[in-house]
Amino acid sequence: MTMDVTTLLEKDDRDLEQYVRTIEDREFEPLFAQIWNNIRQTQLFGGQAQSAASGEALAFARLALSVASHSNVQTLRAEAHRMMAYVLNANERYEQAILHYMEAIILLEQSGELHKVARTRLGLVSALFMTGRYEQALEEGRRADEWFIKSGDHDGHARLCVNLGNLHHRLDQHAKAVEYQNAAIKVFRKLKNTAALPVCWMNLGDSLSMLDRFEEADRNFAKSQKLSQKLNLTELYIQAKYNRAYLSFLRGRYSEAIQGMTELRGHYNQAGSLRHAALCDLDESEIYLHLNLPGDALNLAKRAAESFKQLGMKYEEAKARAFVGIGLMHVQQSAEALEVFSESQRIFEEENNLYWAASLELYRAQVQYLLARFLESRSLAQAAHDRFLLLEVPSKRALALVLLARVALELGEIDEAVTHAEHIRQLIQETSIPLHLFPCYSIIAQVAEHRSDLDTAEHFYKLAAQEIEIHRASLHHDELRVTFFKGKHQVYEALVRLALRQSNPDRRVLEAYDWCERAKSRGLVDLLSQHLLMPHERGDHSLLARIQKLHEELNSYYIRSGPAPGKNGDRYNTADLEVKRNELARNLKELAKQDPEYVSLQRVSIVSVEDVQQVLPEDCSVVEYFVARAEVLAFVISRNKAVVKRHL
Repeated sequence: MTMDVTTLLEKDDRDLEQYVRTIEDREFEPLFAQIWNNIRQTQLFGGQAQSAASGEALAFARLALSVASHSNVQTLRAEAHRMMAYVLNANERYEQAILHYMEAIILLEQSGELHKVARTRLGLVSALFMTGRYEQALEEGRRADEWFIKSGDHDGHARLCVNLGNLHHRLDQHAKAVEYQNAAIKVFRKLKNTAALPVCWMNLGDSLSMLDRFEEADRNFAKSQKLSQKLNLTELYIQAKYNRAYLSFLRGRYSEAIQGMTELRGHYNQAGSLRHAALCDLDESEIYLHLNLPGDALNLAKRAAESFKQLGMKYEEAKARAFVGIGLMHVQQSAEALEVFSESQRIFEEENNLYWAASLELYRAQVQYLLARFLESRSLAQAAHDRFLLLEVPSKRALALVLLARVALELGEIDEAVTHAEHIRQLIQETSIPLHLFPCYSIIAQVAEHRSDLDTAEHFYKLAAQEIEIHRASLHHDELRVTFFKGKHQVYEALVRLALRQSNPDRRVLEAYDWCERAKSRGLVDLLSQHLLMPHERGDHSLLARIQKLHEELNSYYIRSGPAPGKNGDRYNTADLEVKRNELARNLKELAKQDPEYVSLQRVSIVSVEDVQQVLPEDCSVVEYFVARAEVLAFVISRNKAVVKRHL
């Protein structure tokens, strides 16, 4: 007589073996149906966080495998391996899951159960791409879909579309991922398979968020959460909540994102989900890097790296180690940072991720530059440049050339620096690299200044300053948040010194003072950038909404072009990006008429010498100090006169 499966769970292996010998072969089928029913009641899905439910399902799968091992029925062993693979895939044990999937497929093919073979390949595709085996995953998917199309299994085809969408999302091919998820949704709706929709909406939201379609992404996450709650799919609801927290990060809503990650980490730790707790650590460390809080970022990134190493997730481990290196740089542990960057680069090269490997080589070059190891820096920067040339990534080539020019200046090789500067100018003319224009303009100006070509130097320093002021150039211009950290102030100092060469004394004071004020204003905007006030209610609501949307889209671009670059170089249309930045500038100008206080904290604004003079009494003077390249300047402004005192 078939015993209840919950009773069988309490038996040890010896008693279980004895029980299996007492039952007839025909009794195995209802027993395994019971086990499958108990597993399916836990409502698992591939890639989910480990939970109490997934742990319970694992116990049932182990029971099935034990029963099958004590029987002589091959089909039972195949079914038991399917159960184990299915459950392990939801328990973040992807390597083990792959072994069970492969064993199940071999046994099912031997018994001619081709429908189950195709269905088993669905889970195998998911486990394979989670461990970075993309080509193998695509091949298994192709073979499964041949059967689904041939046999008219529309549900199976739709489920494969879901998995292929996730695979392409992981490859940063988000437009293709959206196509697959929408195709799956269309089929599931036609089949009235409501339970399959929350996962699709959540996946679709992920890919839309990476395409900067934030409102659409948020709507899909909300739909996923609402239906998950209605269907009592608790883990899916929490997963959508996690993805929504990351969306807040992409939109620049850092406090909201950190709060969400903190809450979710507590849940994942309690549930024993090492992978998802590590993902929270990884994402939060990235947020802290953007907020220039390296201590917090460093601790979280270290913990994430160790967790991913334990899970065998190499891509995530290498990414976390890159964040560790950036954090170490900020706490002045350069030697340790170099070691970590090298390890991260090694892992990415093993993964054949050439984009990340080249980025890490450039990171190492920047660190060597900061350590005044200029020959080592030059060698690494040249290697990174050559890689980016092959990968056809002009923005990263530009950064490598900037570093090569800086090294040449340090070594006194002016002709070499001029050559690099010319290559940068040519690159700017031939391609659009809006994210990195500030360092490009700055180094061209420095090289010109070293050649005593002061007119050219002033022209490009002004372009660099304009890049800062109009487009709110932030620390995202520097992937390590180190190399160009002082670059902004140095641009203004150079412009002050160049203004002081004017022959007309009045013009000399006016221009130099303006640049001093611009430097101070820029510094204030930077300091307040994470604490900006919300605009007043009197503002035009449609204009405010458009400004907010543009800020979020640009913030997302900066984030994903920083320490976590994409694998494909054509994700963004740089012409569209420039249009958005110019539109933001125009909208802020329009808003300034309605709410000048808010806009003054969004962009550089100054008070001129004439403005100061207008409010000064006849018997009063203002003395204002500024340091430019180690020289202390004093501007003395009275009602009718302004002078600058030098060499104090």
